[in-house]
Amino acid sequence: MALGAVYLAFGRPYLAMALISARSLQAVNPHMPILIVTNVIWELPSDVELDSRLATLKYIEIPEGGAYLQKTRLFDLSPFDRTVFLDCDTLILGDLGIGDVFLRHFDVACALQQRPPRLPRGMKLLDGVPMGDLPHWNSGVILFKKNDRTARFFRKWEERSAVLGTPLDQPSFAEAIFLSDVRLLSLNQHWNGYVSDWRSPPADAKVHHYMMKIDSAIKEMIVDVDRRFDALGAKADNSVERYLLRRKERKRRGRIRSIISRLKRSFT
Repeated sequence: MALGAVYLAFGRPYLAMALISARSLQAVNPHMPILIVTNVIWELPSDVELDSRLATLKYIEIPEGGAYLQKTRLFDLSPFDRTVFLDCDTLILGDLGIGDVFLRHFDVACALQQRPPRLPRGMKLLDGVPMGDLPHWNSGVILFKKNDRTARFFRKWEERSAVLGTPLDQPSFAEAIFLSDVRLLSLNQHWNGYVSDWRSPPADAKVHHYMMKIDSAIKEMIVDVDRRFDALGAKADNSVERYLLRRKERKRRGRIRSIISRLKRSFT
């Protein structure tokens, strides 16, 4: 089976973003099959401009607070022999088909992260190594093929997630990479990075991972797609508005931390 794309979209904001991302994926990868796993609705909206012959939706129930663990179960959730997992807050800008070539030689491929994620001060990994001393890989885009090594890798990731007990998946992801025998290819930022102008991206950009940086055009798309869920029996709530406000507040706090950090460096 050819390379297929998988999204995990738990909650209305994430499903709206996943459908927007899937639409961008089909625009540049028109023959790639897509699976969206969600707990919001049972069927794809008919008016989201997706080719339903290739895009399917799978509804599953998850326990409250259990969404962050679902990434560690991607091996079982994906129906594809070779998978590209994509975070919901992405836009696909280029052909991902080269991922098939990567997976002929490696089991897993993902991008190195420039800086480690923020975690409680003093947290250590691998039985005592300071987190900042280790490389980290971003789990927002993961290519993998199904074999025994990859199955063990995902089991180790789930195990380390339970041990560490943090909703951030990257520390346990890094530990699983160190502790497993999986053959890993580290990708560059073209596969998982922020693009300043996603409407006119660099020719080599593959995936725009916008995270907290939701511009007005993306925000408008999220709100527009979310409105269509009510007709399909989705629970009515204001989670999209809360999500966008929360992202805006996190972005503001990040700017404040950045200013404080620069001021500290200027006085030392």
